[in-house]
This record gives sequence, structure tokens and C-alpha cells, in this order.
Amino acid sequence: MSASNKKYKKPQRPTVQQHAFERNKAQTIPVSLQPSHTAKLKLILMAGVAIITFIVYHYTLHNQFTNWDDGLYIESNPYIKNLTPENLKMILFHNITNNYYHPLTMLSIAANYHFSKMDPFGYYFTNVALHVCNTCLVFILVFTLLTAMEVRGYGAFKGKEWLAAFAALCHGVHPMHVESVAWIAERKDVLYEFFYWLGLITYIKYVKEEKLKWLVLVVFLYLCSLASKPLAVIFPLALFPIDFLLKRNGIKKLLLEKLPYFIVSLAGGIWAWKTSDASGSIASFHAFTLLQRITFAGFSFTMFVLKAFIPFHLCSYYPYPNLDANGLEPFYFYIAPITSLLILVVPLWLTYRKNDNYFRVALFGLTFFLFHVIFVLQFVSVGPALMPERYTSIAYFGIFFMVTYAISQLWERYPTWHFPLMVAPGIFIVILAYLCHERTKVWHNTKTLWQNVIDEYPLRVETAYKNLGNYYAERNQYDSAFTEYKVLDDIHSTDAGVYSNLANIYALRGQYKKSLEYYTHALKLDNKLFDVYLDRAITYSRMDSFALAIQDYNHAYSIDPKSEQLLFNRGNTYLNIKQYDKAMDDFNAAIAIDPDRAQYYLYRGIAETNMKDFQAALNDFLHDLSMEPDNPDCLFNLSIVYNQRHDYNNALSYAIKAQQKGHAVTTAYLEELRGNIAHQAK
Repeated sequence: MSASNKKYKKPQRPTVQQHAFERNKAQTIPVSLQPSHTAKLKLILMAGVAIITFIVYHYTLHNQFTNWDDGLYIESNPYIKNLTPENLKMILFHNITNNYYHPLTMLSIAANYHFSKMDPFGYYFTNVALHVCNTCLVFILVFTLLTAMEVRGYGAFKGKEWLAAFAALCHGVHPMHVESVAWIAERKDVLYEFFYWLGLITYIKYVKEEKLKWLVLVVFLYLCSLASKPLAVIFPLALFPIDFLLKRNGIKKLLLEKLPYFIVSLAGGIWAWKTSDASGSIASFHAFTLLQRITFAGFSFTMFVLKAFIPFHLCSYYPYPNLDANGLEPFYFYIAPITSLLILVVPLWLTYRKNDNYFRVALFGLTFFLFHVIFVLQFVSVGPALMPERYTSIAYFGIFFMVTYAISQLWERYPTWHFPLMVAPGIFIVILAYLCHERTKVWHNTKTLWQNVIDEYPLRVETAYKNLGNYYAERNQYDSAFTEYKVLDDIHSTDAGVYSNLANIYALRGQYKKSLEYYTHALKLDNKLFDVYLDRAITYSRMDSFALAIQDYNHAYSIDPKSEQLLFNRGNTYLNIKQYDKAMDDFNAAIAIDPDRAQYYLYRGIAETNMKDFQAALNDFLHDLSMEPDNPDCLFNLSIVYNQRHDYNNALSYAIKAQQKGHAVTTAYLEELRGNIAHQAK
């Protein structure tokens, strides 16, 4: 065949990505892309990261419930205690905490309750396990990103397994993240993170292969994250920094593929705003001036960045600044917006002048961080605290990824720096781990938590004094509780709950006139507060003013008809005034909410005994006894029922058992039973 008759196939023009891959292929394969070199080391390092993180958090497993929202999610939450179809429907489709709509979070807590009831170990173990998993996912995310960057023209990353381990440990043992793990009510943080990290990893997989199945999976993981915590609404914005880092082109295409996420985000964002606003989490925009909001945002941003590297003066509750006589904030609040701009602009300007890869990493890290804190910088005030630490949990990934990249570049360029580049990150991790471990002890229980806040900000956080007082009151340490409440009374607190709690203590001391004065003051501050009506009703019952007690119980019932405490106490009051049918209704409602609470069966049995329904009473007392075998009251009431049924042998047996367990059983009653047995034998 002649040369002129040969047909040549026109070579396909390589894409930019292909050029980048071919150009860097020789650089990347020799060390970091060899599977035999990475697989075993990856597993060893990931296991090491998981073990270190678990050890640092192991003290958390011994922690107790706190009175900061844990009760809202568990003890006083009727829907998690009995997973009926109706309760499952409420969990899945309603905001049952009057806080956020997060059905997956509440399902996980319901599962904990099913296995652990009120034992905190299971709840904390779940939180710690999720955090360990999240730390491993951060390892995978960093390794996956670095591998993708090698293909996109960044050159080889030597020892990227170690780089991933460093970044993962920065996440796993950073003390700013303790709040998300050691606080049961923040299960939503560790759960939404789990799906969030998986979503980001899967998105990088999609970027590599551009297959629809990966895009669909990312949307699903995003929905799961959003169903765990509304803050996941930011997820679509987090994808753009990844696109920029991996040098993806085509703005139109990038926007179109994000459309499903933005549709979900819009719906989720509106719902999150609506539920947060309804629960009072979002302050009125007129509560602060525009200048104050700008300074709050600047201060929070600056402190978040500073505490990433120097985690000092940590606190679970950062109050807003005090104003001076002229209504001005401390000076450093006014310069904070400038420092925030410098933190953003200076690294971008320096890296832009240096080279394109440095600039892309800097822009990725800073925008990733900014996107994940922008909604919590208090420009729109969400929640009562200025800068909650838990919001750094995902945001810090951007900062520490930049640090990780910087270490890799310094290692490559300056061989003489290898020793300090190994030692310095190690020392940093050890310091973080120590501070993290010590921080978990602060969350040991309600007392340690709120005492720490008071120590950090004396007379600045009313919630700390109130909740610490509640802690003492629940343990009958009324003098200590009174001291905490009186601090707030002396500074003229506007919290109605404080005065209601003071009223309770006066009532326990028998100072009913003083008690009623404080209840009245509390209702002047907030006449829709459930606890005030409930507490005053209990006080009226102590005063034998049962009609007034029932009136307040009914008012409280109109506010929260699902409160077990209300139903149980009102049922007892109905018992006292011999309205046994109404008492039965309340005890039945309480049992429907929590069928595992023994005392509900005991008191329902008492009502049934008085209604002469002895078989039903016997069943309830025996059920109570199966849960509380040594309950002297239950043993004695069983004796009463058996006596009424003329089963004198069992009546005497249970009366003796009740006496042995401490119940005051009269000799006359025992002799009466023995006489009945003797008479029955004849």
C-alpha cells in the first residue's frame, strides 16, 4: 500500500486534566502512589488515630447527665421512651424538642433509651464512638484530597499517610471539639458530621469519575446530615472550595450539578430558621445595633482562628460583652473586624504572589472555614452565647488542611528541617490531647460544668448560677441552691425561672407567704412559663390548698400536656382529694409516655385499690415489684390488696417483708392478719 493511500486516525486532543496527569505521573508514582507502600501504613495509622482519640475521650464514658438540655432530649422527652407508631411519626415529622428538627438524631437517642434507659454510659459511648469514626473519616478525606491533588498538578506528597494522620488528630483531640462529644444533647453534632464527611469523600469520588451514581449518593448523604442537624445546610457551599482546589473548570456545569443541593438547602434553611425562631433561639434583630453585630462577628471569627492554635480560656458559655457607662464595648471588639479581614486577606495575597497552587490551597482552607462559621458569628444572634465552641467541629478542617499542606511543602523544600517538622506537630498534638482530656472532666456533671463557667465569667452568665442552683436543689442541698439563686436575685435577674426556684426553697422551708410572693414575681416576668405553674401547684398541694393546686396544674397542662412530672403530681393531688377516676387518667397518661417508670404503677395501683378494683391493683403492684423488688411501699400495698381479697397468708407475708424493708407496719395490723389466718383455718 502506498503512503498516499494510508488513512491516519486524527489523534484526540488531550484535556487539561489529562495533560496534568501525564505531566505529574513521573513525579507521583515513585513514592506516594505505590499501593504496596500505602495500604498497610494507612490501616496502621488510622487505627492509631482511632485508639488515641478514644483514649483521650475515655473519661467521658464516666460522665453523668447535665441539666443543660439533656433532660429536654431524654428525661422529659415522651416520644423516645415508647416507640409506638404515633411516637415514631412525631420523631420523624415534627420538631419534638422545640429546638431543632433533627429526626435522625432523635432516632439515635431513642435507640439509646431503648437499651440504656437512664444510664448515661450508653449515650456517651455512642457519642465517643461516632467521634472516633468521624476522626477516621477526616483521615480518609485528607488522604483522598491529597491523592486527587497529585493528579491535578500539585506534585507528589511524600508521606501523605502521616499528613492525613496529623490532620485527623487535630480534629480528633482538639479541645474545642469536646463540647460536641461530651454533651449528650449535642449528639446532633457528631451524627451530622458523620454523614457530612462521608458526603465530602463521596463528592471527591464523583469529581474523579463524574458518574451519576456518586452524585446521587452525595445528595442522599447530605439529606442524612441535614436530618441530623440543620447546620448541614451549608454543605453545597463546601463543595465549591473543593472544586477550586481540584482545578475544575466550567462554571455553568459546576452550578448545575449543585442545583439539587441548593434546592434541599433552601427548604432546609427555611425550616431551620422557622423552628429556631419559634423556639426563641434567634434574637430579635433589634436586640443589638448593626455596629455591635459587626463587632461580635469579627470577635468570634478572630477568636475561633486563634483558639485553633492556642486553645486557651475555653468555656462552654461565652457571654456577650459588658458595656461601659457610655454603652461601648471593650476596645478589642472594635478592632476585631479589622483583624478578621487581615486573617483572610493577608494569606490570600501572599500565596497569590507566590504561586497558583499555594493560592488555591489558601483559598480552599479559608473559604471552607468561613462558610462553616458564617451562620454562627452572631451577625444574626442564634442562641444566648457569643461563640459556642461546638461550631468549630467541621470548620477547623479548612484551617488544619492548610497547615498540613504547609508542612508537606516545607518538608519537600527544606530537608534540614525534617527533624523539627516531625517534632513540632507531635508536640502540638500532645498538648491538644492533654487539654482535650482535661476538658472532658469539665463536662463530668452539672456541677463541674456550671462551676467552670462561673469561674471563667463571674456574675456574667445567669444560666450558670440558675442551673447550678437547680443541681443542688435536685439533691436536697437547699442551702447551696439558695446561695446560687440569691446571687441572681441580688443582681435583679429577669429570668422568671430563678424566682420560681427561690419560691420552691422558701416553700420547702415552710415560708409559704414568701414563696407565693416569689411565684407572683416570676409570673409577672413570664406568665407562660410551664415550670412556674407546676412548681406553684406542688407548693399549693403542700399547703393542702388542693383546689388552687389543681387550677395551676391545669394551666401547666395547657402549656405542656406531655409532661410526666405534671401528670404524676396532678394524679397524686387527685388521690389526696379522692378523685380516683381523674387520678387514674393521669397515671394512665404517664404510663403511656414511659411504661418503664415503676412508681407510676404503684400509684395507679393505689387509685385502683381505693376504687375497689383489687385485681387491677394487684397486677400493678406486682408489675412495680418486678422492677423494684425491695420497694417497701409496694410490698405493704400488696399486703393491703391481699387482705382485701381474703388471702391472709400472702397479706401477712408481704406485710412482714415491708416491715423488714423499713415500712412502718403496726403490730396491730400483723396481729389482725394472724388472727384472720387462724380464723380461716377453722
